[in-house]
Amino acid sequence: MSVTINWCPVCDDGSVENDPPFVGCEDCYFSFHLHCAVDADSIEVDLDETRDIPSSHCPQCQGQYVDPADKARQEGIIEGALAALSGKNLELNFLKELTPEDAEILSKHQGDLSLDGIEELSDAVAEILSKHNGGDLMLGGLKELSNEAAEIFSSHQGGIFLDGLEELSDAAAEGLSKHQGKLFFLGLKELSNEAAMSLSKLQGSLVLSGLTDLSDAAAESLSKHQGELFLDGLKKLSDATAESLSRHKGKIDLSGLKDISKKSRIILSTNPCIQLPE
Repeated sequence: MSVTINWCPVCDDGSVENDPPFVGCEDCYFSFHLHCAVDADSIEVDLDETRDIPSSHCPQCQGQYVDPADKARQEGIIEGALAALSGKNLELNFLKELTPEDAEILSKHQGDLSLDGIEELSDAVAEILSKHNGGDLMLGGLKELSNEAAEIFSSHQGGIFLDGLEELSDAAAEGLSKHQGKLFFLGLKELSNEAAMSLSKLQGSLVLSGLTDLSDAAAESLSKHQGELFLDGLKKLSDATAESLSRHKGKIDLSGLKDISKKSRIILSTNPCIQLPE
């Protein structure tokens, strides 16, 4: 008499004669306990007919389970790269997720750190990465930034690239305003008056090249910013906005303007630090 035993790598426990039920991913063929599936309660599969379930429920496909061997290789790659590139730019854009353990290792890197493949970041990992003080931090793949993470990153000593963000909450802008360094928002499509007021407090370069329009109130706030200001995505501006920006103390890039009145050009030309289109 034979007995079938299956072992689940997710919970590190077994099944005897399919008790508890064992299933497999129909895409990657990874096998695991049914109760270890992602959102297991919503699975609508007749287990009397098939043991295959959609990849949307697979812990491996959804990134909730990483093979220990793969994790060891990844950690080895990270540690090897750190040793070889100390003091230089380190690009690990192939990474799609970051564990607290990996973040702890990377936070010690002395040099620019590029993690543009990361699309989501927990506040716990953000807390660890904020300790990276060896250069700029590139997180261009992030689609969202929590208010808590924004506050956390304000303590980072170096430039922060957040080019994947298309929206920035007022609270997040307030959190980042405490940052003492460069902020890059190449993908930001709009900026509220409140967010502009917060970002105007930034002591460092502010890159808002993704903006194509700017309200008069936001321009008035940004005119108080001290440092380089990049608004080269703007296609047009009002005379009131031109008047406000002409008072900015520092370089402003407005080289993308397509529709500019004669009055606005004259106003802006009074500030030699403003770059206008030819």
